[in-house]
Amino acid sequence: MVGQNTLNGNYLNGKVSQIGLFSRVLTDEEVGDIYKANHEPLDMIGTNGLVAYYKFDEGSGTVA
Repeated sequence: MVGQNTLNGNYLNGKVSQIGLFSRVLTDEEVGDIYKANHEPLDMIGTNGLVAYYKFDEGSGTVA
């Protein structure tokens, strides 16, 4: 589930603009490097180990 804490059922109070799924665990340093190397909107394309990338940028509605 994206945006939900499965331990106590709370939901994210914000927006999810994109999701990246990786074939490995990224280090804290790698996550920081991805963030620093990009400007809004963040772009993870080409990141080592990326297997799926979903950008929710259609601009209207509530369904991706």
